[in-house]
Amino acid sequence: MRKPKRRKPRQKTNLPQQVSQVQIQSEHKTPIKTGMSLARWLFAALLAVATLIGGGVVFWPRVTVEAQGDLSNPATIQFVATNIGYVPLRRPAMGMFDCELAYGEEPSTPMRKCLTSSFPPEHLSETGYRWLNMDEKFVTRLEDWLAFTNKPPKLSRVNVLIRFSYYPWYLPFRGYRTFGFRSTKGSDGAFYLRPYDPET
Repeated sequence: MRKPKRRKPRQKTNLPQQVSQVQIQSEHKTPIKTGMSLARWLFAALLAVATLIGGGVVFWPRVTVEAQGDLSNPATIQFVATNIGYVPLRRPAMGMFDCELAYGEEPSTPMRKCLTSSFPPEHLSETGYRWLNMDEKFVTRLEDWLAFTNKPPKLSRVNVLIRFSYYPWYLPFRGYRTFGFRSTKGSDGAFYLRPYDPET
């Protein structure tokens, strides 16, 4: 007589317990920020700030104005504006405001102070240039603004403001800079034009 086969008892597995333990361990794990990752983040942030500042300095519009000429012959006096920046300047304009001019003998009164607020807006006119590129110059003469009809005597006192205005590249706002020039007597007794800051 054949004996009936006995079923093997099922083996109990601890899989759910293992899964639950893994889940508990994963829930308790928190990301730890290392000092190296923090240092990399700070380095990247400082590099980005330095790049922005450096780019702003390099591409910021820069203009200089220099005075030339002899005060004994006012027709030779001229002001030379130069674009010394990397950005081309669109529709440059230039103007002059004479705070004080004296011919002949030097006046005994002190020279009047001339601030940038003294510059009237109607004394600014475009130069006729479409663009003023890097290292390009524009020259304006004193007689262009005073319209000498006859040869004037020598100048003994000069105090003028020169304003240079422009659009930096295609940006829609117009920037400007104002330069001051006044006469000073040298050790040889002659008068020379010297730049000064009209804001002070």
